[in-house]
Amino acid sequence: MTRQLTERQQKVYDLGKQLMDAVMEKYHDKFYELADAKKDWENKVLSIDEEYCTIDDYTAEEHILFYMGYYSSPIDFITGWRYGNIPESGKSYNYRDRYWEMGVSLAFDDDDEETKDKVSLLFIRQGRELVHISGLWIPFKGSDGEPLVIFAEKIK
Repeated sequence: MTRQLTERQQKVYDLGKQLMDAVMEKYHDKFYELADAKKDWENKVLSIDEEYCTIDDYTAEEHILFYMGYYSSPIDFITGWRYGNIPESGKSYNYRDRYWEMGVSLAFDDDDEETKDKVSLLFIRQGRELVHISGLWIPFKGSDGEPLVIFAEKIK
């Protein structure tokens, strides 16, 4: 079964696209003014967003989804493999660099994109089960060069 965004997630993504359209309409020939227009953007976001929720109510994943819409990143649910279960937080933790990734890291996806840092992969896989998951691919890499997903679910 092909996964899709929920209605709320789709609205958040569409809001990002609407904001880009509004920005392009207003500033298409005045890109040099964009730095001064940050406040206009924030007001536009809040006015478009009132029917859904406020930006402050967005989850971390919804913030990423908003910017994916803004930059017209594709909505692509992928499947892949990771060592260990999906973290309850919905984010992987990088122990080497001591910070949270932007999503759940995959050792490799089913299209063979994999972690570039083979040394880290050796440590990550020790004592962990290989788990098959699906999630929304995001246009960011983990700190070890691995693909990341949000809205991750275990495939049974």
